[in-house]
Amino acid sequence: MTVSAKALLVDDRRENLVALEAILQGLAVETVAVTSGEEALKRLLVDDFAVILLDASMPTMDGFETATHIKQRERTRHIPIIFLTALNYDARLAFRGYQIGAVDFITKPFDPWVLRSKVAVFIELWLKSAELTAQAVERMALHEALSKALSLLGAGDNEGAAVITVSGAATRTTTGQLRMTTIEATGPDAHISLGDILDNWFRTDRAVMPHDAVYPSGQSVKEIEQHNTAQMKESQDAATEAALNYLKLSDDKVKVSLKLADVGGPSAGLLFALGIIDKLDGDGVGGDLTGGRTIAGTGTIDADGTVGAVGGVALKTQAAKRDGATVFLVPEDECADAKSELPKGLRLIPVTSLKGAVGALTSLESGKGSVPAC
Repeated sequence: MTVSAKALLVDDRRENLVALEAILQGLAVETVAVTSGEEALKRLLVDDFAVILLDASMPTMDGFETATHIKQRERTRHIPIIFLTALNYDARLAFRGYQIGAVDFITKPFDPWVLRSKVAVFIELWLKSAELTAQAVERMALHEALSKALSLLGAGDNEGAAVITVSGAATRTTTGQLRMTTIEATGPDAHISLGDILDNWFRTDRAVMPHDAVYPSGQSVKEIEQHNTAQMKESQDAATEAALNYLKLSDDKVKVSLKLADVGGPSAGLLFALGIIDKLDGDGVGGDLTGGRTIAGTGTIDADGTVGAVGGVALKTQAAKRDGATVFLVPEDECADAKSELPKGLRLIPVTSLKGAVGALTSLESGKGSVPAC
């Protein structure tokens, strides 16, 4: 993604603005010139700026009042302000400028190369931070990790409706819970600042991720929503087929309906399939697949039962533990990520297939056979 820095030039005299534009010519910056503090505040509502060159002495709203408003706004308080003034140097005025939050106070006449060099530094800093924002997230999965662990059992509710509904075959009353985990990400069109990135980089319950790792690149918000919905539908279809194949049931006779509100993507596939199996067959000998436990997990699934990785596991394990899970099913390829910040008391079970996941859960319930570990 190509980004360009902007410099806001504020002076009530147009000849001064022309001079400033000439001084900055050749730098990697787009200049935006306005003739009043009021105009400057309006432009700051819609544009991001790397630096502001602000005349201290202007009619109506002077530079000091303008700067005060800028520093009071959350959106603009971080923008460096360089005061320019034609008045003789006055330590009290300079102190007032620095007290408001300016980074420099320059009196005219000044050396244009000095001003150019100062502005160049702030442009470079802005470009580096913009690059970090674009790479590390333009809408990170800066998310309240994870905040939606939803039950996949018929006993669980989805805003009052059962998640799994089966017709054409007898179903069981289940105990315990199978919980899918998903990540709530910032929207694809969200504005993410450098401050957001730094604030959330070191939090263990949030993650900063490249935009393309979360959303398909080059698509509109509507296209992304359609993509996520399509992925969820494909995941549900594959989970149903995998579960019925495992149980050796015909999809001509047994119909499965899956309904999960406000969630997109393929990460619920494994848990959908396990929920169907538990509802229809349990552990195969009359008991629950969960053994009465709260079991969480994640993973895509193919129609042949193959389980795939989805990402965000370190966040999902925390959500699972928070919501009472004692066991977490994780795609085997993501064991290392899951172990990196594993909450105390949460047991990881690696899986590569639906058959392997069912086998691990039945062994865990019965105490017979081996249960794999990361």
